[in-house]
Formats: sequence, C-alpha cells, structure tokens
Amino acid sequence: MSLKKRNFELLVDIEDYFGLEAKDGSFVFRNDFVFPEVREGQLIAQTINEVPKQKTDKEIIAGKNVRLESHNDIYSYFAEKDGVVQLIENELSINKFFVFDDGFDPSFEKTEYFGNVFVKGDVQSGSVLNVHGNITVTGSVLDDSKLIADGFINVGKGINGGKTNIISQKTVKAQFVDGATINAGKNIVLGNYSSHAFLNSMGKIVVKKGSGLLEGYIFGGNSVSFKGIEAFVAGNVTASKTKLQAGINWAAVQKFDEIKDSIAQCNKLMTIILARINSAAEEQPNILDKTSPANLLISKEIENQIAQLGEATAKYKLLLKKRAPLKAEAECINRTATIDIKEIAFPDVTICIGSKELKLQEATPPACFKLINDQITIDLENTINVTN
Repeated sequence: MSLKKRNFELLVDIEDYFGLEAKDGSFVFRNDFVFPEVREGQLIAQTINEVPKQKTDKEIIAGKNVRLESHNDIYSYFAEKDGVVQLIENELSINKFFVFDDGFDPSFEKTEYFGNVFVKGDVQSGSVLNVHGNITVTGSVLDDSKLIADGFINVGKGINGGKTNIISQKTVKAQFVDGATINAGKNIVLGNYSSHAFLNSMGKIVVKKGSGLLEGYIFGGNSVSFKGIEAFVAGNVTASKTKLQAGINWAAVQKFDEIKDSIAQCNKLMTIILARINSAAEEQPNILDKTSPANLLISKEIENQIAQLGEATAKYKLLLKKRAPLKAEAECINRTATIDIKEIAFPDVTICIGSKELKLQEATPPACFKLINDQITIDLENTINVTN
C-alpha cells in the first residue's frame, strides 16, 4: 500500500493508529495490524516539488527519529533508527512498538513502556499501563484499570467502570465511556455516548452519534472542558443529574487544589511541632541548665523539633509562592467556550461556563449555550453541527 498526500508518497505500509470510525461509533483498525519495522538509514517517504512546512496539515514534517534530505526538488525522509513508522496528523516519526496479541492483563509484571503500545483485544480489570508514547486498544478497557500515556489513547470500543482512570497528555478516543474518569491534555472524542463519567479536557469534549439506544448522549457525572462541549443529547428521561462545564482550565484548578491541600498540611504540621516544643519547655522550666542529663536529652529533642519546624516553614513559604500564579491560572476563563446540544437537553442538567451556572428546569430544544456579558445565554438558532 502507498499512502499519497498531495505529492507525498509513503514507501512502507503502516497501521492507521486512530482507526476508522464505524457506524456504531467504534473504531476499526485496518491492514490486519501490520507493523513493518524499518532499519536505520532506510528511505521511508518522498515528496516531489514541495518543501515541507511546519504548522500545516497539507505537508509532512520530519518528526522523531526521521531525517529529511533534499536533492533536485525531491525531499526524502530517512529512518534515523530501527523502529516502526508512525504518521500522526502531518508528522512522520519512527518509534519503538510493543504489541500484545491477546490483550493486556494484571499478570504482566512490566507496566511501563518507552514507545507505543498496541493491545489487540481488551485491557482486563485491574491492569496498569504507563506508556511514554501512544496507547491503542482494539477492544475495551475494563473496570479498575489505569492507563497513562504521554501521547494519545485510542480505544476501539468502550472504557468501563467507576474505578477506571485514563490519563493522556493528548487526545482520548473511544466508542463510549461508562463511569470512568478521563483526563486529556487535548480532546475527548466519543463515537457514541458518555454515561455517568467524569471527563476533563483541555481541548473539546465531543460526543458523536453512533447507533443504539444512547446514541449521542452525555448524561450523569461531570464533564469539564476548556474549549467547549458538543453532543446530541444532554441528560436523559430518568433525570440523571448531569453537569456540563466549559471554559474552565481544569488542570490548573486541580494543581491549585493540590497546592491548597499541601499548604493546609504544612500549617497543621507546624502547629503540631510548635505544640511539642512548648510542651517540652513547660515540662523542664530550667531547660538552659546544660549540667542536667535530663535537660540535655530534652534540649536535643527540642533542637530536632526546631529543625523540623524550619523545614516545614521553608516548604510552606515555597508553596505560598507557587499558589499565586496557579490561582490566577485556575481563575482564567475561556469566554469563547460554548456548550452545543444538537437535539435536546433534559431537565436536571446543569450548564456552567466559567463561574456562571444555569440549571435547566425544563427540556430545551437544540441550543448553543454561550457566555455573554457575564451571563449564560441560550442561542436556539446557531448550534454547531456535530460531525457523524
């Protein structure tokens, strides 16, 4: 197979890591999971009469472990090390690749991988995968699993279970999510529905309309997105409490909350240490008398406590310095973020944009919720068409 993109020709076969979206919202992978390895120095692609430019989706850039050379208007891409060819968006790279033919389960002793991981089948309950690269799962992710990736995470079917935790620095895609928590540095894209999940995205949350009873639904749980939320249906007929939040930098809010907790713990520790010092001093009023063996022991204890107090105080001051910029970042609102519901929003759905909140008391027809003059307004005419 040759993949052509304008004058770009790929000279080796590759798998489509993102999968092809099926009608039911699942993702189907082509080429029978072909992952041909290339060797260092091998020519893997060419462009003719075209200079690759960065920041464009129409031309290819040389990414990790790929060298670009030009001669007579022919631009050639060479592998700089042995590995598997990967084309994501417009970047060509060579990476290590780990393939699990029969799924992934907790019996695997190794849980951390430097490269890309491809799981044929399911990630079984209780599994942990920490990947310095991308994760692709052709099946489902089952309850009580934890997936962490520096890159994207693609799941062909569903992400299941209230104890499942998915963390990606880029985009997460799946057919559906049921009860799980997903944190994404970019977008969260679901082919069919979200049920009672906790979704956090620094990009957009998009729920497409696959097939089945819950097609296009986002109901229950809490969904937070910095750039906006798009779905067909919000809430459901059983009035599941659903909260949709847009324009919020959830990552900064999370870090700020962690800092606040750490400051509170430091404060508590300093109070305990001071109480110990005062208690020791009260027990031995003549503590300055160094001739007393008992006083020497108590003095040593007080010195240790004072040293601990100094460490705690230094940490406390450092946390206070970090708190101010994080507070400003956490309070920064994306005022252009919208929540777009293409078909209907049921009662008991709470719409939030920034710090403003609107609880729906009755069913709302197709609407785009926006923040205008510090108030949430409902635009019934300009809803965004969520792509199927």
